[in-house]
Amino acid sequence: MVEQDHQLLDVLMEAFFAHEEIKIIQRAAMVVGDLGRKRPNWLVPYHARLLAYAEVPPHPAVTRNIMRYFGEFPGDFAEELEGRILDLSLHLTADLQAPVASRVFSMSCAHKLCKKYPDISPELRAAIEGTFEHSTAGFKSRGRKILRSLDKLER
Repeated sequence: MVEQDHQLLDVLMEAFFAHEEIKIIQRAAMVVGDLGRKRPNWLVPYHARLLAYAEVPPHPAVTRNIMRYFGEFPGDFAEELEGRILDLSLHLTADLQAPVASRVFSMSCAHKLCKKYPDISPELRAAIEGTFEHSTAGFKSRGRKILRSLDKLER
């Protein structure tokens, strides 16, 4: 519905950011995540709010969908947000208590920033390698791919 009527975007985002019921937020998170994959530029005006929400989420679905969106976003982030996005991405990547999907999407997000700023790749490498032996197969699979890519960046 939102794709067909752009004016509904504000209604969706208000439900996502401010609804009182966690179930509504959780469901809105999935729609925001899907919309971010199909129409990534529609969410650009919300980047700062999305980042702030991912830093203190009311439900794991919020972080998972925001970090997936940030990791797959085809453009560059506003420079004033890049440091916070990187910090959150590295923190979540290394957090063994965080849900694995959030960790994997965060790893991809940090990797995206490493391509722009190769000098930060040792931090991502440390976050991946530091938790590798205690991580799931999905984390390890994505981690190996990113570590190989970091090897190329660091040459």
